[in-house]
Amino acid sequence: MSKNTKDLILNISNQMKLNLADYQELGPRGIIYGMSGSGKSGGLKVITEELIEKKFNVIIWDCAGEYAPLKEIYDNIIILGGKYSKIPISENIIDELLILLYENSINIILDVSELFDSEQEKFATTFFNKLLHSAIKYKYPTYLILEEAHRLIPQMKKTDCLEILNEISKRGRKHGLHFFAATQRPAAINKDFVGQASMYFIGKFTLKNDIDAVKMLLESVDIEKEDVLSLKREFFFISGDKSKKISFRTFRLRDLGNTKLIKTDIVLNEKESTTIDKENIIKELIKKIEEKKKVRQEEQAEIDKISKKLKTLEEDKDKLEEQIKMKNQTIETLSHIKVDTNGLTGSLQVNKVDVKQLAIKLKEKNQVIGDLKSQNIELMDTIKEKTEKLKKMEQTIEELGEQINDFSQIKSNYNQIKLSWEKLSNLLGFSNKNFYDKVKLKQLEQRNKTLQSQLEIMKTKHNNNVTFPELETKKDFLTHPIIQEKLKAILKKGNEHLIKEILGALLSTDKALSYEDLRETIRTTQNLKYKDTGNISEACVLLSNEDIILKRKANNSNKMSVELNINALKKLIQKNIKRKEIEKITQEII
Repeated sequence: MSKNTKDLILNISNQMKLNLADYQELGPRGIIYGMSGSGKSGGLKVITEELIEKKFNVIIWDCAGEYAPLKEIYDNIIILGGKYSKIPISENIIDELLILLYENSINIILDVSELFDSEQEKFATTFFNKLLHSAIKYKYPTYLILEEAHRLIPQMKKTDCLEILNEISKRGRKHGLHFFAATQRPAAINKDFVGQASMYFIGKFTLKNDIDAVKMLLESVDIEKEDVLSLKREFFFISGDKSKKISFRTFRLRDLGNTKLIKTDIVLNEKESTTIDKENIIKELIKKIEEKKKVRQEEQAEIDKISKKLKTLEEDKDKLEEQIKMKNQTIETLSHIKVDTNGLTGSLQVNKVDVKQLAIKLKEKNQVIGDLKSQNIELMDTIKEKTEKLKKMEQTIEELGEQINDFSQIKSNYNQIKLSWEKLSNLLGFSNKNFYDKVKLKQLEQRNKTLQSQLEIMKTKHNNNVTFPELETKKDFLTHPIIQEKLKAILKKGNEHLIKEILGALLSTDKALSYEDLRETIRTTQNLKYKDTGNISEACVLLSNEDIILKRKANNSNKMSVELNINALKKLIQKNIKRKEIEKITQEII
């Protein structure tokens, strides 16, 4: 880092200033962990602002479309993709973008919020690959800002994008290429990438898998699981064997994350630049995209034309090969024809008799060939028939082997039963002689059959006569003892307060509610702020997995809605009542 010491201090928190000079050896590379609503994205925005303020190159991977307001604060921002840019995401201008980054200190926002995951991965692979080559060339301090990093760097899936980002994490430091990445799923992000970080910010989690993923990191600085669960938009900063609890300062850019529900479009006022002609840069980039697009189309047209010619040549080649094959067969046939030339001297004299005899011999040869073909077909049929018989014999042998194994198991079980009966006979005072008496054994078998018949009769009778309580309202179902017992177990797994509020909201209405409706109902009822309503989606997934609520997409919409799963609750109550009654009957018979 060729910067003054003051330029390396990031004012990210009132409790701590992050001095990048402390990480010259390992490289300033950070991971921010935190569940949805914990403040991790806000923390990453604060770090981004500080890096731009200190004149570092910054590339932002914006998968939610929330970083565009940076252009209202800074005059050296170019945005690709999304609703606030004139320049689309395109691989055709990556080289030009990287020149602007390194030679003109223009920071880049890659808004991929409108791309599918597969499109994001394809573009990211090409972009980051070229970025590493540019970093090797220019060697200027540059930072990657990665939102939702587990989507680009997954733990359970090998991708080309994962490979190049792991390469950057290992080799980038030498060439001034560093990163700050945020994720809400520590268990889902690649461990090799995370292992290259020199600092970690750990926010609040509730899922066990995610807490387990950072367990060793927490234990290394004596932080308990309960300390993480009690965080409120706070983070444990961990670097080496040092740790500190901090709260990120408020970021300066406009928060688009809290305006998603506003229907009117938001207008961003771009800060004018006195040193960079951004309007001309944007026009040139769009022009370059169109030029390369036109070249690609011409190349594709030429490829299609060549492909068509190639297909025609392939067809001609097949026809020629077929003609050659037929001529070779004719030559082969003629080569096997023998003509008796005895007695012929000088020039060969051919008359009608000779031609007739030659035709007869050719006909005889053809007959022999036909007979041989027929014999060959019969032989192939015989081989096929014998092969099928052999397969059946192998299958029979395999079944016999399984029967032998079953017999061995039966014999083993019989010996165990015999030993148990001997012990039982001694306890009951039977002599061995009497115990094996066939009459007594037959009586015992008959008694066992009688008891089994009684049990089946009573089960059938019970199933026909068992009655269930009349449950009319949703509240009747939720307050039933069996459901209450299940809810106690569920409350231990998640946010108890939030789960109770969700169930209360669903009891208060007869219709299905969307996540937004749930959040608004809970906020209004409890007089809570928007952020205090917690992770509605996470709690609903837990209740859905336990069959308490039913999730489904609303009509003509991709929004998810939920309602109480009355059918599932009814089946659970009925199942438990049946089970208890059958246990009671069985105990009476015993």
